[in-house]
Amino acid sequence: ALMQAARLVRVSNPTFGFRWHPKVSDEVMRECFECIRQGLGYPSMRNDPILIQNAMHWHGHPLEEARSWVHQACMSPCPPTKHGAQPMRMASATANSAKMVEYALSNGYDRVVPMQMGPKTGDPREFT
Repeated sequence: ALMQAARLVRVSNPTFGFRWHPKVSDEVMRECFECIRQGLGYPSMRNDPILIQNAMHWHGHPLEEARSWVHQACMSPCPPTKHGAQPMRMASATANSAKMVEYALSNGYDRVVPMQMGPKTGDPREFT
């Protein structure tokens, strides 16, 4: 249903990621290929079993954490961690608008990593 909706709406963002594994049905694969065929640029398809093994082998993630990986910035596989960062994340030129607003409202302080990450913006109640 998501891929059908994506074809109807035809927007470039947000994008979709797809975690392929051997038990994916042909019907689901056809839906993914139809989106790609129509030139939408998604879904970004990733080989789930291989990426789970890579996360454990190259980055030392335990199996359960490796299995929880998500697509970040449309293509980078990253297990979510306790630190609010994804160590497998590759450099990206994408901007996280929600994080910018958070920094503006939090005086540049990131509560996830807990440290000053952005410029000190002051009390948001004083914004004009």
